[in-house]
Amino acid sequence: MQSADLEIDVTQPDQDSYPENEKFGYGQVVEVTLLETGKKREYMICEALGEGGYSSVHLANDLSNEEMFVAVKCIDLTSPKVIRLGKQAEFEVEVLQRLQHSEFVIELIAVKLIPRQTLYMFMELALDSLHKIFYDKRADKVPISTSYIASYWVPILRSVSFIHQNDIVHCDLKPDNFVTMEGPGIRVKLIDFGCAARLSPLTEAVVRRKTLGTTRYMAPEYLRYRMISKESDVWALGVLLFWMMVGTTPFKGTRKEARVAILNKDIDLSEITDKDVLFSLKMILQKDRENRPSCNKLLRISLCSPPNGNSTNTNTDREKSSSTPNDTSGVQK
Repeated sequence: MQSADLEIDVTQPDQDSYPENEKFGYGQVVEVTLLETGKKREYMICEALGEGGYSSVHLANDLSNEEMFVAVKCIDLTSPKVIRLGKQAEFEVEVLQRLQHSEFVIELIAVKLIPRQTLYMFMELALDSLHKIFYDKRADKVPISTSYIASYWVPILRSVSFIHQNDIVHCDLKPDNFVTMEGPGIRVKLIDFGCAARLSPLTEAVVRRKTLGTTRYMAPEYLRYRMISKESDVWALGVLLFWMMVGTTPFKGTRKEARVAILNKDIDLSEITDKDVLFSLKMILQKDRENRPSCNKLLRISLCSPPNGNSTNTNTDREKSSSTPNDTSGVQK
Protein backbone atom coordinates (compact mmCIF):
# COMPACT_ATOMS: atom_id res chain seq x y z
CA MET A 1 0.00 0.00 0.00
CA GLN A 2 1.33 3.40 -0.92
CA SER A 3 1.68 6.05 1.76
CA ALA A 4 0.01 9.41 1.36
CA ASP A 5 2.68 11.74 2.68
CA LEU A 6 0.75 14.96 3.19
CA GLU A 7 1.93 18.40 4.12
CA ILE A 8 -1.38 20.19 4.58
CA ASP A 9 -1.07 23.97 4.51
CA VAL A 10 -4.02 25.51 6.33
CA THR A 11 -2.46 28.89 7.02
CA GLN A 12 -3.34 31.02 3.99
CA PRO A 13 -6.57 30.37 2.06
CA ASP A 14 -6.05 31.29 -1.58
CA GLN A 15 -9.42 31.44 -3.29
CA ASP A 16 -8.05 32.96 -6.51
CA SER A 17 -5.64 30.14 -7.30
CA TYR A 18 -8.31 27.45 -7.71
CA PRO A 19 -11.52 27.58 -9.74
CA GLU A 20 -14.82 27.51 -7.90
CA ASN A 21 -15.77 24.09 -9.29
CA GLU A 22 -12.81 22.53 -7.48
CA LYS A 23 -14.62 23.00 -4.19
CA PHE A 24 -16.55 19.92 -3.09
CA GLY A 25 -20.11 19.76 -4.37
CA TYR A 26 -22.66 17.51 -6.07
CA GLY A 27 -21.52 16.34 -9.50
CA GLN A 28 -17.85 17.22 -9.04
CA VAL A 29 -15.43 14.62 -10.42
CA VAL A 30 -12.26 13.99 -8.42
CA GLU A 31 -9.34 11.96 -9.75
CA VAL A 32 -7.39 10.06 -7.11
CA THR A 33 -4.61 7.54 -6.79
CA LEU A 34 -5.72 4.40 -4.96
CA LEU A 35 -3.60 3.71 -1.89
CA GLU A 36 -3.73 -0.05 -2.37
CA THR A 37 -2.72 -0.36 -6.03
CA GLY A 38 -1.39 3.05 -7.09
CA LYS A 39 -3.90 3.10 -9.96
CA LYS A 40 -5.83 6.20 -11.01
CA ARG A 41 -9.56 6.33 -10.37
CA GLU A 42 -12.27 8.95 -10.87
CA TYR A 43 -15.13 9.46 -8.43
CA MET A 44 -18.15 11.70 -8.82
CA ILE A 45 -19.33 13.32 -5.61
CA CYS A 46 -23.04 12.74 -4.97
CA GLU A 47 -25.47 13.63 -2.19
CA ALA A 48 -24.34 14.55 1.31
CA LEU A 49 -24.60 11.86 3.99
CA GLY A 50 -23.76 14.15 6.89
CA GLU A 51 -22.23 17.50 7.73
CA GLY A 52 -20.13 18.99 10.51
CA GLY A 53 -18.65 22.35 11.36
CA TYR A 54 -15.83 22.20 8.80
CA SER A 55 -16.40 19.01 6.81
CA SER A 56 -19.09 16.96 5.12
CA VAL A 57 -19.40 13.32 4.15
CA HIS A 58 -20.80 12.49 0.73
CA LEU A 59 -21.66 9.47 -1.33
CA ALA A 60 -19.24 9.11 -4.25
CA ASN A 61 -19.70 7.02 -7.39
CA ASP A 62 -16.79 5.14 -8.99
CA LEU A 63 -16.97 6.21 -12.65
CA SER A 64 -15.28 2.99 -13.76
CA ASN A 65 -18.11 1.00 -12.17
CA GLU A 66 -21.41 2.85 -11.78
CA GLU A 67 -22.66 0.26 -9.27
CA MET A 68 -19.73 0.92 -6.91
CA PHE A 69 -20.10 3.62 -4.26
CA VAL A 70 -17.79 4.84 -1.52
CA ALA A 71 -17.95 7.58 1.11
CA VAL A 72 -15.84 10.73 0.86
CA LYS A 73 -15.08 13.07 3.73
CA CYS A 74 -14.47 16.58 2.43
CA ILE A 75 -12.57 18.88 4.80
CA ASP A 76 -12.63 22.60 4.13
CA LEU A 77 -9.05 23.71 4.81
CA THR A 78 -10.10 27.37 4.66
CA SER A 79 -12.39 26.96 7.68
CA PRO A 80 -11.21 28.98 10.70
CA LYS A 81 -11.69 25.92 12.90
CA VAL A 82 -9.43 23.77 10.69
CA ILE A 83 -6.83 26.52 10.68
CA ARG A 84 -6.95 26.64 14.50
CA LEU A 85 -6.55 22.85 14.69
CA GLY A 86 -3.37 22.93 12.62
CA LYS A 87 -2.15 19.42 11.76
CA GLN A 88 -5.23 17.54 13.04
CA ALA A 89 -6.62 16.81 9.54
CA GLU A 90 -3.24 15.48 8.46
CA PHE A 91 -3.11 13.33 11.59
CA GLU A 92 -6.51 11.77 10.79
CA VAL A 93 -5.14 10.53 7.48
CA GLU A 94 -2.05 9.20 9.24
CA VAL A 95 -4.15 7.29 11.79
CA LEU A 96 -6.37 5.69 9.14
CA GLN A 97 -3.31 4.59 7.16
CA ARG A 98 -1.71 3.15 10.28
CA LEU A 99 -4.84 1.14 11.11
CA GLN A 100 -5.54 -0.07 7.56
CA HIS A 101 -6.75 -3.58 6.74
CA SER A 102 -8.49 -4.03 10.06
CA GLU A 103 -11.94 -5.41 10.74
CA PHE A 104 -12.38 -2.68 13.35
CA VAL A 105 -11.60 0.61 11.54
CA ILE A 106 -13.08 2.04 8.34
CA GLU A 107 -10.84 1.46 5.31
CA LEU A 108 -9.18 4.46 3.67
CA ILE A 109 -9.19 4.06 -0.13
CA ALA A 110 -7.60 7.27 -1.40
CA VAL A 111 -6.62 10.78 -0.37
CA LYS A 112 -6.79 13.90 -2.54
CA LEU A 113 -5.38 17.24 -1.44
CA ILE A 114 -6.13 20.56 -3.11
CA PRO A 115 -3.55 22.73 -1.33
CA ARG A 116 -4.95 25.41 0.98
CA GLN A 117 -8.50 24.50 -0.01
CA THR A 118 -9.86 20.97 0.38
CA LEU A 119 -8.81 17.57 1.67
CA TYR A 120 -10.76 14.57 0.34
CA MET A 121 -10.66 11.24 2.16
CA PHE A 122 -12.28 8.39 0.18
CA MET A 123 -13.37 5.47 2.38
CA GLU A 124 -15.36 2.27 2.19
CA LEU A 125 -19.11 2.79 2.47
CA ALA A 126 -20.86 1.62 5.64
CA LEU A 127 -24.43 0.40 5.94
CA ASP A 128 -25.73 2.42 8.90
CA SER A 129 -24.52 4.24 11.97
CA LEU A 130 -25.24 2.90 15.43
CA HIS A 131 -27.24 6.09 16.03
CA LYS A 132 -29.56 5.41 13.10
CA ILE A 133 -30.03 1.72 13.99
CA PHE A 134 -31.14 2.44 17.56
CA TYR A 135 -33.06 5.59 16.65
CA ASP A 136 -35.10 3.67 14.07
CA LYS A 137 -35.88 0.85 16.50
CA ARG A 138 -37.10 3.32 19.10
CA ALA A 139 -39.08 5.29 16.52
CA ASP A 140 -40.81 2.03 15.51
CA LYS A 141 -41.40 1.27 19.22
CA VAL A 142 -39.47 -2.00 18.91
CA PRO A 143 -38.37 -3.32 22.33
CA ILE A 144 -34.60 -3.35 22.73
CA SER A 145 -33.40 -6.32 24.76
CA THR A 146 -30.17 -6.60 26.69
CA SER A 147 -29.05 -9.42 24.38
CA TYR A 148 -29.61 -7.15 21.37
CA ILE A 149 -27.52 -4.43 22.99
CA ALA A 150 -24.80 -6.96 23.85
CA SER A 151 -24.65 -8.05 20.20
CA TYR A 152 -23.42 -4.52 19.39
CA TRP A 153 -21.57 -3.85 22.63
CA VAL A 154 -19.10 -6.70 22.08
CA PRO A 155 -17.87 -5.58 18.61
CA ILE A 156 -17.84 -1.98 19.88
CA LEU A 157 -15.49 -2.98 22.70
CA ARG A 158 -13.32 -4.98 20.32
CA SER A 159 -12.96 -2.06 17.93
CA VAL A 160 -11.90 0.34 20.69
CA SER A 161 -9.61 -2.29 22.20
CA PHE A 162 -7.90 -2.57 18.80
CA ILE A 163 -7.10 1.13 18.50
CA HIS A 164 -5.94 1.22 22.13
CA GLN A 165 -3.54 -1.63 21.42
CA ASN A 166 -2.14 0.64 18.72
CA ASP A 167 -1.82 3.54 21.21
CA ILE A 168 -4.57 5.61 19.58
CA VAL A 169 -7.22 7.39 21.65
CA HIS A 170 -10.31 8.24 19.62
CA CYS A 171 -11.55 11.15 21.81
CA ASP A 172 -15.01 11.29 20.20
CA LEU A 173 -16.69 7.94 20.78
CA LYS A 174 -20.44 8.30 20.29
CA PRO A 175 -23.25 6.55 18.37
CA ASP A 176 -22.57 8.42 15.12
CA ASN A 177 -18.96 7.20 15.01
CA PHE A 178 -19.69 3.48 15.05
CA VAL A 179 -20.98 2.05 11.78
CA THR A 180 -22.09 -1.38 10.63
CA MET A 181 -20.73 -3.18 7.57
CA GLU A 182 -21.96 -5.90 5.25
CA GLY A 183 -21.08 -9.42 6.21
CA PRO A 184 -22.15 -12.32 8.38
CA GLY A 185 -23.30 -11.32 11.83
CA ILE A 186 -22.94 -7.81 13.25
CA ARG A 187 -19.78 -6.10 12.03
CA VAL A 188 -18.96 -2.75 13.62
CA LYS A 189 -16.23 -0.33 12.56
CA LEU A 190 -14.96 2.96 13.95
CA ILE A 191 -15.02 6.12 11.86
CA ASP A 192 -14.07 9.80 12.21
CA PHE A 193 -10.64 10.13 13.80
CA GLY A 194 -10.73 13.91 13.48
CA CYS A 195 -10.34 14.34 17.26
CA ALA A 196 -7.94 11.42 17.80
CA ALA A 197 -4.59 11.53 19.58
CA ARG A 198 -1.59 9.23 19.88
CA LEU A 199 -0.05 7.98 23.10
CA SER A 200 3.53 6.83 23.27
CA PRO A 201 3.98 3.23 24.50
CA LEU A 202 5.21 4.53 27.87
CA THR A 203 2.62 7.30 28.27
CA GLU A 204 -0.71 6.64 29.97
CA ALA A 205 -2.21 10.10 29.47
CA VAL A 206 -1.47 13.43 27.80
CA VAL A 207 -2.87 16.94 28.15
CA ARG A 208 -3.88 18.48 24.85
CA ARG A 209 -3.96 22.16 23.99
CA LYS A 210 -7.59 22.19 22.80
CA THR A 211 -10.68 20.28 23.89
CA LEU A 212 -12.07 18.34 20.94
CA GLY A 213 -15.08 16.04 20.87
CA THR A 214 -18.68 15.89 22.11
CA THR A 215 -19.33 17.30 25.56
CA ARG A 216 -21.85 14.71 26.78
CA TYR A 217 -19.36 11.90 26.11
CA MET A 218 -16.32 13.62 27.66
CA ALA A 219 -14.70 12.20 30.80
CA PRO A 220 -14.37 14.42 33.89
CA GLU A 221 -10.58 14.71 33.60
CA TYR A 222 -10.91 15.73 29.95
CA LEU A 223 -13.34 18.52 30.77
CA ARG A 224 -11.37 19.69 33.80
CA TYR A 225 -7.76 19.30 32.65
CA ARG A 226 -7.98 18.41 28.91
CA MET A 227 -6.35 15.11 29.91
CA ILE A 228 -6.88 12.25 27.45
CA SER A 229 -6.15 8.58 27.91
CA LYS A 230 -7.52 5.19 27.02
CA GLU A 231 -9.64 5.52 30.16
CA SER A 232 -11.28 8.69 28.81
CA ASP A 233 -12.41 6.60 25.82
CA VAL A 234 -13.75 3.97 28.24
CA TRP A 235 -15.82 6.66 30.00
CA ALA A 236 -17.35 7.59 26.63
CA LEU A 237 -18.19 3.92 26.09
CA GLY A 238 -20.08 3.92 29.38
CA VAL A 239 -22.13 6.92 28.25
CA LEU A 240 -22.74 5.08 24.98
CA LEU A 241 -23.93 1.94 26.79
CA PHE A 242 -26.33 4.04 28.87
CA TRP A 243 -27.60 5.65 25.65
CA MET A 244 -28.16 2.22 24.06
CA MET A 245 -30.26 1.17 27.06
CA VAL A 246 -32.22 4.39 27.67
CA GLY A 247 -32.14 6.44 24.47
CA THR A 248 -30.45 9.46 26.08
CA THR A 249 -27.16 10.09 27.84
CA PRO A 250 -27.13 10.41 31.65
CA PHE A 251 -26.35 14.12 31.27
CA LYS A 252 -29.43 16.16 30.43
CA GLY A 253 -29.95 19.83 29.64
CA THR A 254 -27.66 22.23 27.82
CA ARG A 255 -24.00 21.52 27.13
CA LYS A 256 -23.08 23.74 30.07
CA GLU A 257 -25.46 21.83 32.35
CA ALA A 258 -24.08 18.53 31.05
CA ARG A 259 -20.54 19.70 31.79
CA VAL A 260 -21.50 20.63 35.38
CA ALA A 261 -23.20 17.24 35.85
CA ILE A 262 -20.18 15.29 34.56
CA LEU A 263 -17.79 17.17 36.82
CA ASN A 264 -19.80 17.57 39.99
CA LYS A 265 -22.86 15.34 40.24
CA ASP A 266 -23.46 11.68 40.96
CA ILE A 267 -24.68 9.73 37.95
CA ASP A 268 -28.26 8.52 38.26
CA LEU A 269 -28.48 4.89 37.07
CA SER A 270 -32.01 4.30 38.35
CA GLU A 271 -33.29 3.80 34.78
CA ILE A 272 -30.98 0.79 34.32
CA THR A 273 -32.84 -2.34 35.39
CA ASP A 274 -30.58 -5.05 33.93
CA LYS A 275 -28.04 -6.17 36.55
CA ASP A 276 -25.26 -6.94 34.05
CA VAL A 277 -25.57 -3.55 32.37
CA LEU A 278 -25.73 -1.86 35.77
CA PHE A 279 -22.58 -3.67 36.87
CA SER A 280 -20.76 -2.60 33.71
CA LEU A 281 -21.82 1.02 34.08
CA LYS A 282 -20.74 1.15 37.71
CA MET A 283 -17.31 -0.10 36.66
CA ILE A 284 -16.99 2.37 33.80
CA LEU A 285 -18.54 5.64 34.98
CA GLN A 286 -16.13 6.32 37.82
CA LYS A 287 -14.80 9.84 38.29
CA ASP A 288 -11.26 8.56 38.92
CA ARG A 289 -9.95 7.34 35.59
CA GLU A 290 -7.54 4.91 37.27
CA ASN A 291 -10.51 2.88 38.56
CA ARG A 292 -12.01 2.33 35.11
CA PRO A 293 -11.52 -1.05 33.44
CA SER A 294 -9.88 -1.63 30.07
CA CYS A 295 -11.94 -2.75 27.09
CA ASN A 296 -10.43 -6.23 27.40
CA LYS A 297 -11.55 -6.45 31.01
CA LEU A 298 -15.07 -5.37 30.03
CA LEU A 299 -15.14 -8.11 27.41
CA ARG A 300 -14.86 -10.72 30.15
CA ILE A 301 -17.84 -9.75 32.29
CA SER A 302 -21.33 -11.21 32.13
CA LEU A 303 -22.82 -8.70 29.67
CA CYS A 304 -20.34 -9.88 27.03
CA SER A 305 -20.72 -13.62 27.71
CA PRO A 306 -22.81 -15.91 25.49
CA PRO A 307 -25.44 -18.19 27.10
CA ASN A 308 -22.89 -20.96 27.73
CA GLY A 309 -20.93 -18.57 29.93
CA ASN A 310 -17.74 -18.52 27.85
CA SER A 311 -16.18 -15.11 27.40
CA THR A 312 -16.29 -13.54 23.98
CA ASN A 313 -12.84 -12.06 24.48
CA THR A 314 -10.05 -13.57 22.42
CA ASN A 315 -7.30 -11.19 23.49
CA THR A 316 -4.50 -12.10 25.86
CA ASP A 317 -5.09 -9.39 28.43
CA ARG A 318 -4.12 -10.79 31.84
CA GLU A 319 -6.27 -8.52 33.93
CA LYS A 320 -8.67 -10.40 36.17
CA SER A 321 -12.24 -9.17 36.44
CA SER A 322 -13.18 -8.36 40.01
CA SER A 323 -16.57 -9.31 41.40
CA THR A 324 -17.37 -5.68 42.19
CA PRO A 325 -16.10 -2.36 40.87
CA ASN A 326 -13.09 -0.91 42.72
CA ASP A 327 -14.98 2.24 43.63
CA THR A 328 -18.47 3.44 42.83
CA SER A 329 -18.00 7.01 43.96
CA GLY A 330 -19.90 9.36 41.70
CA VAL A 331 -22.42 6.67 40.73
CA GLN A 332 -25.79 6.14 42.29
CA LYS A 333 -28.27 3.39 41.56
